Amino acid sequence: MEFDRTPGSEPRLRISAAILFLLPVALWSCESPTAAGPEAGPMEIAFISTLDGPTELHAIQSDGTGLRRLTHSDLNKNWYAWSPDGTRLAVQMSGPDEGWDLYVMNADGTGLLRLTDTPDVLEGWMSWSPDGTRLVFSAANDAGGSDVYLISADGGAVTNLTGPTVHRNGNPRWSPDGSLIAFSSLRDGNAEIYVMDPDGTGQTNITQTSDYDEGHIAWSPDASRIAFACSLKSGGNRDVCVMDAAGGSRVNVTGSPDTEDMHPSWSPDGTRVVWTRFTADDWNSGDVYLANADGTGLFNLTDHPANDEGPAWSPDGSLIAFNSARDGLAVLYVVAPDGTGLRRLVQPEGDPVGSYLSSESPWRRMN
Repeated sequence: MEFDRTPGSEPRLRISAAILFLLPVALWSCESPTAAGPEAGPMEIAFISTLDGPTELHAIQSDGTGLRRLTHSDLNKNWYAWSPDGTRLAVQMSGPDEGWDLYVMNADGTGLLRLTDTPDVLEGWMSWSPDGTRLVFSAANDAGGSDVYLISADGGAVTNLTGPTVHRNGNPRWSPDGSLIAFSSLRDGNAEIYVMDPDGTGQTNITQTSDYDEGHIAWSPDASRIAFACSLKSGGNRDVCVMDAAGGSRVNVTGSPDTEDMHPSWSPDGTRVVWTRFTADDWNSGDVYLANADGTGLFNLTDHPANDEGPAWSPDGSLIAFNSARDGLAVLYVVAPDGTGLRRLVQPEGDPVGSYLSSESPWRRMN
């Protein structure tokens, strides 16, 4: 979980209950695909939808074929993420008498395994280790703060990597090479980005800017850089910045004083970044923007009066998926990075049915 001091900034197309365990207002983080290459083969994207009446997880291939339902339960579904090899899916779910817990299941929806069972604690914002054996996630602790935890993807004991502490630590993102875990922390009085070794040692503040709040962490595919959103602690708009993962100077990719820029996602080749842009006084008409990682080549990818947000780049770089309200409901679209080929991914019969992303790692390769 990351931190945002601007009211009304939660993504409207997602379920918001899972943000409550950290701060009253929260930032989302993006986890970019960890593999690239034109030989990706068939791709599939997972999404939450009311296609069958209840809210369930579904998947569909990038060409619009192969629609299938992954979950069959009365549990609420929120955040989810494919394992790096695409064979498993981690899901945050809750029931009427229980809190948000973490589950994993096979890619075909079988083998549902509950990883956590804490009715009074919200766990979420999980991130897979690149080898697919472990997950890190955020949860509140008994000290009044929140921490980053580690658990095997096959279940077992939970390890607290950052505490317990009275401070807010959350929204961990595992680097694509497996060497580091990035996370947000308020231990210095403002939201800063830290990195640590996978065992919790070596916790290091890499942003080191006491006047700013930083969040929305997204690793570049080669793990050498991070993209993130930052804003003045005293108030002001958010920009998307890029810096080396070791720290140092940053490049402001967006550089617009009149917009709110957030949710960055890297292209698989690491040359470009896509993100959501809102005007500072209107949180209901976002657009998806794209630029080179050095800030050049700014391009409005969606350019529509309805709300478009939450972009996620496909593993082969050919498509960007995003949520849109242009059909009157939360609807899933895909578009090519040059703005061509825009299409609604799910085409149900009859009235529009809500279908939306609630993850920044919703894509998987199918082979």
